Amino acid sequence: MTSKAVIRKLTPENFEELNYLSSEDGRDYVRQKWQVDFYVAESSNLGARRKYENLFSRNPDDNNLKGIPYVKL
Repeated sequence: MTSKAVIRKLTPENFEELNYLSSEDGRDYVRQKWQVDFYVAESSNLGARRKYENLFSRNPDDNNLKGIPYVKL
């Protein structure tokens, strides 16, 4: 099942929450609650995955790798 199909099956409340958590408005809440940045990308979109991996997989010193958890919906 594709990510789009999974998202279409979310309840309206869960869809609204996902939109909030991944929005600019929800960013401070997510950072305070879980100390992470939260982004949503379709797993089959390799370009988006590579973009996020390149941007967020290393600390600014380029030596220390960070963990990037993937949550399958």
